Parts: sequence; structure tokens; C-alpha cells
Amino acid sequence: MAENRDVKRHIIIGQNGQPQKYTYPKKVIITAAVPARDQQAHGSKLQQELTALKPDEASLTQDAEEYDLESAFGLQISFAADIAYDFEFEKLADARAGIEVLNVTQAGQLITVSILVPHGKLYVLERKIAEYMDPANNGKKGPKHHSLLNVIERIRKTAIENLWTDAPELYPKSVDEIIWFEVWLPVMNDRLAVIHDFRKLAVIAELVVSDSVLEFPERTVLLVRGTLAALSSSALLLSKISELRKAKTTADFFDNLDIEEQRAWSADLLQRTNFTASKDSPYVCILDTGVNIENPLLKPACSAADLSVIDPTWDAADGDGHGTEMAGIALWGDLTEPLSQTRPIEIRHRIESSKLLRYPGDNEGKHLGNITSDGIAEVEIKNPVRTRVYALALCVFRFVRPAVSVSSGHLIFSS
Repeated sequence: MAENRDVKRHIIIGQNGQPQKYTYPKKVIITAAVPARDQQAHGSKLQQELTALKPDEASLTQDAEEYDLESAFGLQISFAADIAYDFEFEKLADARAGIEVLNVTQAGQLITVSILVPHGKLYVLERKIAEYMDPANNGKKGPKHHSLLNVIERIRKTAIENLWTDAPELYPKSVDEIIWFEVWLPVMNDRLAVIHDFRKLAVIAELVVSDSVLEFPERTVLLVRGTLAALSSSALLLSKISELRKAKTTADFFDNLDIEEQRAWSADLLQRTNFTASKDSPYVCILDTGVNIENPLLKPACSAADLSVIDPTWDAADGDGHGTEMAGIALWGDLTEPLSQTRPIEIRHRIESSKLLRYPGDNEGKHLGNITSDGIAEVEIKNPVRTRVYALALCVFRFVRPAVSVSSGHLIFSS
């Protein structure tokens, strides 16, 4: 029996393609741009800046012993260089000594590279500078390590702003602003131990750490709620961080919370929201499956007097959920944004509902236009003087669901 194969057609270029002869690009290798330095003066300056960090290393060691940590620890050091020169920052790393590059950031004309130097390994960098300053090591192009060290403008202990690798405009305006951070941790030689120690230190700093963990080969990402002040309150805690970014909250984060946690987030949102609608405020009329107005996120903006049905034998409540979800979109928009913020919110409009169907397939045999017209007529008769916008969701019913909305009992996030 012949094998039945599903033969796929290939893409046929036809007469549109034109052959071209391959030409080697002949890339020109240019010598890296390195500023001229006085060997002894510059080396002495870098040496002094590195030596000035030793008290920080000693303090870090003392703190680590006090908290009985499980993972190795190290000192974070930042090296700044002018962007006009080629900074071969990879040469700062030393795999054998455990020294690794944490991040690279740029601000204005300076590029800053932060590295993690394990406890007791500062001598590796000191040795580099000593070899640079020794004339016996000079080669044809200059001192040993000159292509790296000549570019460095200064050496400092890493500050929290040096760990920020997100867009500059997302950096918190105040050190006391409470937001969710993406905290990127180095793996070092024991990922679980680093995570354990960070969580332990975060509790002491009164930071909230989500149970969610994202793992990459060289980094672990945690979600942390708190302030820059809290994150930088402990040098030991800060030393566990390789990068900081603003957490991009998605619906999936809230969707994975249990009902009680969702209600807590809803309560926080309502506490920050001022409903300022008056008798002249506009209404958004949801032409759908009804609206469950007992939902706490809808109740302040919708009442029983705002509900209509096209069939007097029907209950005005939503037995399917779609109309309630659409009402949530009409009132709040994408809930992800207001939930993840901390600032006050003002809502100036209200919600009303005209129930056109109860479930998929309901009103079969009736023209959608007639159903819609009946629904509009009901709300116009009930409240003829209102300024309203009609939201008809039936045309996409069961095909497109709102990304983030509310359901009858709690938050719901539908794909």
C-alpha cells in the first residue's frame, strides 16, 4: 500500500528573483580607541579608588556572618568610562576567580559597568593595576592591560542607580515610591541559595517578594514590591542584585492570584478611586447579556435602576458573564494598569445595561438588528434624558473576550 503523504508546496520565486555574485565584505579591523594616560598617575588613581572600597568589603563580610547566609557573597564595583572610547569591559571578568559582569548602563557620555567580586577576590583587580603600573610589563603598544585600564575614568562602589537597566524614564521619581520591581539575581554557584538569602534579607527590609520565579541560565528574576529606599537600606541585600527593572504587570499576574488576594487588590483600587459622576454625567450602555451590579468594582457606578431587558420575563442579572466583563472594560479599561498603580483614580461616567440575550444561541431566528433596536428602545424609554454611548458586544460574542475585566464574584482575566 502506497504511503499517503501530505505534500507541501514550496515557495516559488518565479521570475522576480535576480542572482547576484557573492562578494566578500572585506571587513576592516580597526585598532580600539584608547585614550593616552600617564602610566603611574593613572594607575595610582585607580589603585586608590579600589583601596577605598576595602572598608565596604569588610562591612559586607561582617553583615553576612551576622545573618548566617547560605550563598556566597561579594562586593559590587562600578567602572565608568567615556563612550568615546572602546571599553573592553569583558576583561574585567575572571571566571576562575568568580568575578562576573552584572550589567552595563549608559547615562549621558558615560558608560558604567558593574561587576560582582566574590569575597576575598579583590586582589585580582589590584594585581591588574599593579601589572599595569610596572614598566617591566610594557609592550610595544603600551603598559600591560592598557586597552582596559586607560579607558576607565573612575571606580566606585555600585549604587542602586547603577543597577537600573530599564528605560531611564521608568526610574521611580522618588526613593519612597512603592512599585513592583523586577529583581534580577546572579546565579553564582548555587541558584537556590541566592534566592533563599535574598528572600531572607528582603523580609528584614520589609519588602514583599512574589512566589513567582523566572529562571534563565545565568539569572533568576523575582518580582518585588517596595521602594528604592528599602532595596538600598542594606548593602548586603543590594549586593545580591545584578539588575533592577520596573515590573511590567500583566493580567497573568493577577489571574494567578487566589480569590482572597484578588479581592484585596480590588479593595485597594476602590480605596484609591473617586467616583465623581453626577446627574449630567454620560452613561455607557452595555448591549449584551446583562450586568451583575453586585460586583464591587461595578457597584459604585451602576444600580438596579440602570438595568433593562428586552423580554419582561427575564432577570436583568448576567447569567453568562460576558456582559459583566464588557461593563468592566467600559468602566475601568484594562484593569492591569489601575491595579498595578498606587496613585488616585477618578471615574466620571456610569454604566447601564440592556440585556439582549441570556446565553449563546438565545433569540435564534431573530434578526440582530431588531434585537439591538429593542434593547436601545428599552433604555431610552426608561431614561430618555441621559447622555449615553452604546457598547454592542454581540457581534464578537464568544469569539473575542475582554483581556482584563471583572466577573460576578471577583476579578477575571480572559484570553
